Amino acid sequence: MNAFRMIFVCISLLLVGCATTIQPTNEALRGEKSPEKDQPGWTRFFICSPEEEKLCEAFDYALKNYPDLPPSEIAERFIHGGIVALGDPYAKYIPKEEQACATSSDGSYGGVGIRLGEKESVSGKVIVADKVYSETPASRAGVQRGDTIRKINGIPVPAAATASSVADLIRGSIGSVVHVTLESCSGQVRNLSLQREKIPSSTSVEIHELQGYIYLSLDDFERGTTQNAKAKLLRSLKRNSTPGGLIIDLRNNPGGYTLEAVEFASLFIGKNTVLYETRRGKDPTPWKSDHDEISLLRETPIVVLVNKKTGSAAEIVSGALQDTGRAKILGNTTYGKGVMQGTKELSDGSAIKITVSHYTTPNLRDVNGRGITPDISIGEISYCSGGDDILAGAIFFLDQIRKRGKSI
Repeated sequence: MNAFRMIFVCISLLLVGCATTIQPTNEALRGEKSPEKDQPGWTRFFICSPEEEKLCEAFDYALKNYPDLPPSEIAERFIHGGIVALGDPYAKYIPKEEQACATSSDGSYGGVGIRLGEKESVSGKVIVADKVYSETPASRAGVQRGDTIRKINGIPVPAAATASSVADLIRGSIGSVVHVTLESCSGQVRNLSLQREKIPSSTSVEIHELQGYIYLSLDDFERGTTQNAKAKLLRSLKRNSTPGGLIIDLRNNPGGYTLEAVEFASLFIGKNTVLYETRRGKDPTPWKSDHDEISLLRETPIVVLVNKKTGSAAEIVSGALQDTGRAKILGNTTYGKGVMQGTKELSDGSAIKITVSHYTTPNLRDVNGRGITPDISIGEISYCSGGDDILAGAIFFLDQIRKRGKSI
């Protein structure tokens, strides 16, 4: 029997109270008196199949012996522990507050306009400003790429912190203030008080002209990414309908929604297959879009920039453009996340996310644990180097194509 059915059938029924008496049946219907702190005469009833018996007994025992903990909190800890015990590195329990934020309709949040990254230093891993968005509290305060985040609201950033966990601390309600201590590449320490603003999701898509080429950078593949990217590409093509090339920067892009990746890839490969998904016990299923590619880009050379932090949906795009011969991949081997997660929202608004399938590229390459190998490998840049060898390599590559008058 499915382990999650065991967890949630037992836990949900354990938490249902009933003030009336119900006789046990042959289907293992049982009644137990609640812990002493419950209302007098309050009875719990729950149903356990033979396969679920051990889980139900363990949960019941915890209820009786932790009277200071609300049953709902014990249930949350059981769920969290069960998810961790699966050994799935991408599975997680999502509290209802976090899930409510993730499913917000407008894709905006209260933040300061910094995309965070991780780098190794002499003292270990540190969290740094990987990108600072224009016209945001961070840019107006002079935050620079490469600045190290040392403290948030006076509390030092722990050594075990991740870019994601620090980002959660910096985000907050719009109009509130977060105090951030930064250390620049030169060692200068600054204390900044930044008022959080609404940061629209469109800021994750950046586009501009770069030495005669279109430069398009995507931070993630959250909802609306493809729509934003397409709109900005079309506006750029109105200004220059025959660009010499297109640079798609997916470095440090951790991914997002599979459908967004498929729709984005279709802007350049049309209705071709983007990936094959395989669920447990089923044959591979192709994912493709119903949309045609952008016609004005049909003959435009494309270069995709990747690094070791390019993952998941960003790898789907990279692999599809590489396999179809539509783009050359420059940079470092990508992260190697070739699995997909499904999210199930629970009755109280919380959710669980578990791995439900894995994918391969159009040429059936398995990305998981391997990553996408670039066509041209270029060393990763240092945050404080002041240069960008990968981007410079892309421009050089497109320059050579333009000189020869050939496509990729």
